[in-house]
Amino acid sequence: PPPPPPPPPPPHHAWWAAQYSHHPLGMPPPPTAYNNPYEQPKEEVPAASAPSPTAKAASRTARSDPVEASAAMASEGLAVIAAVNASLEPPNPLTLWGNRENMNLESKLYAHILNTQYYKDIKNNMHTAEQVLEEIDKLIQSLNAYWFGKCSQPKEGFALNKNPSTVFCLLYRLFELRPHRGHLEGMLAHHNPYMRGAALIFLRYCTEPKELWGHFEAVMDDDTEVNITKERSCTLAEFARELLLEFKCLDTMLPRLPVLVVRDAQKRMAEMELPGDKEKDWDRER
Repeated sequence: PPPPPPPPPPPHHAWWAAQYSHHPLGMPPPPTAYNNPYEQPKEEVPAASAPSPTAKAASRTARSDPVEASAAMASEGLAVIAAVNASLEPPNPLTLWGNRENMNLESKLYAHILNTQYYKDIKNNMHTAEQVLEEIDKLIQSLNAYWFGKCSQPKEGFALNKNPSTVFCLLYRLFELRPHRGHLEGMLAHHNPYMRGAALIFLRYCTEPKELWGHFEAVMDDDTEVNITKERSCTLAEFARELLLEFKCLDTMLPRLPVLVVRDAQKRMAEMELPGDKEKDWDRER
């Protein structure tokens, strides 16, 4: 009889298994879907890093008009910087009034502050409003604009060899750091009376005159004693009234307030039955 026909060839997968049956690790892992480098999935460019329409327009016009292209890119860069600066603004900025460089200080006092070594030290070492406020809470024990040196003696109400006080150096540094309303509200509510007094001085120099009463009203009945100098003390309420009604205070000249603002403060003090400077002729002062 004729020999039997040869068996059919094994299927491909059986052949693949037979080839690796002797391998110590068994069958290799199945091939991945992207073994071919040319078949790798393309990375999607995120929208944030995609070129903006302005950049695309600038690149199209770069060959024809390089000046126009660079101007378009510069305008886009300025817009980005403005957006970043807007995001860094304090949540509730304090509205400043008057001179934004010298804090409306008397010129002589301003020059003394800039030249004192203490101000130079805190300018180099204090870079946040919180650091300045901590220093005020820790150091301040009087509120005058000047302090007398060891060899200085008061003469006829004025001081010889005046040096700017610590509180005014710190307040000017705080002014440079541009505090927001939350800082001043925290100062006015602070348990330390000298922190509250420092807040009144800062507001008297830097705030819009028509907004002063809204800040000062809370301390008009504060009977806590504070030292203005080593020889003179008063309550915070008396200190607040003096800041509102006088333009010469703390051995320096305060920025003048509009007459209508002073009269309004006098009227409100009368309604609260507080003593005020009712006899002053503000029409003549104007």
